[in-house]
Amino acid sequence: MASSSVSEKKVLFIEASNIRAGGGLTHLIELLRVASPTDAGIQEVIVLAPDSSLNKIEARPWLTKYSHPFLNRNYFFRFLWQLLVLPGLVRKKQAILFIPGAGKPMFSYPYVTMCRNLLPLDFKELLRFGFSFTTVRLLFLRFLHLNAYKNAQGVIFLTQYCFDILPQRVRQKIKNKTVIPHGINHTFFNAIPTQREEKSILKLLYISIINLYKHQDKVAQAVINLNKKGYSVHLTLIGPAYGPALKKLQEVMVGYEDWVEYKGRIPYDQLAKEYYDHDAFIMASTCETFCMILTEAMAMGMPITCSSKSSLPETLGEAGIYFDPEQLDSIEKNILKLCMDSSLRENLSQRALLRSRKYTWETCAIQTFRFVTATSKKSI
Repeated sequence: MASSSVSEKKVLFIEASNIRAGGGLTHLIELLRVASPTDAGIQEVIVLAPDSSLNKIEARPWLTKYSHPFLNRNYFFRFLWQLLVLPGLVRKKQAILFIPGAGKPMFSYPYVTMCRNLLPLDFKELLRFGFSFTTVRLLFLRFLHLNAYKNAQGVIFLTQYCFDILPQRVRQKIKNKTVIPHGINHTFFNAIPTQREEKSILKLLYISIINLYKHQDKVAQAVINLNKKGYSVHLTLIGPAYGPALKKLQEVMVGYEDWVEYKGRIPYDQLAKEYYDHDAFIMASTCETFCMILTEAMAMGMPITCSSKSSLPETLGEAGIYFDPEQLDSIEKNILKLCMDSSLRENLSQRALLRSRKYTWETCAIQTFRFVTATSKKSI
């Protein structure tokens, strides 16, 4: 007997109008590349996104790519699309609605969303930006995201930490939640030797956006201090930059470019070579939703020294050694450990490789589609 109830819906809409780059786009591409939605009772998946995003998603028999002129324009037109076009599409199909961009529909309809950005939720980290447009933008996002979580039928978190940091009043209103980590791009699973070639200098790599909560300036200062003490360490920094943070880094680097190098942004498909060309990896962030860069370094078998803050210990586990990223001497001590102890580097490399195997896009896809469909049934 035909029914329009959510329990019998076979169509899933993925509302990805605000997903255009970065980790959000990587997640969408990889999720759909390995997914088998029919196993979760879904016959058709319709992705609503700009052409630039849809063009990067592989074709699948069960997948429909939907675009609209408004989706390819600025935020105002995307707002109009969500307000005027989306309601009719979803209701016509009586579809399950999944919004992976931490959003909320502008009409009454059950939906599942994701927590993708920790920075607006971590008030201490947000305040690092002082009185600025960035702070205002983050406060606005904080309001939108918390409102989306409270009203969703279900919320997917990338780490338990991201749920725990929410205000208690918000946690209590979340109807259903689960923790589903991202996977790792297979490009970074590399058959490398468990022990890297011994060298007279430790080549240390840090890949991430240059930003205030990433503390690249402190890592650079720690490397400079160690070189002044007679230890041979070279730091390579890779990633785009937030202006004020880059200025702080450049002030530290002046005169020490032989020890600290900033390469800027490098194409994603060239990062595997950078991992392989270095001896160890460092991550000094104090705010991470889920650090895909860290898991890629793990998959490349890199010895890792890591910030003890935010969700990073939850991701890395016992596969690294930890420091306080806001304490210069703590950073120095850990870099020195890697510099002086080749057996420690070998041990950390093996641990990182082993732990990286738990992060697969196949597992992420299975758990995501099961949660979305199961949670939608509860909304009846």
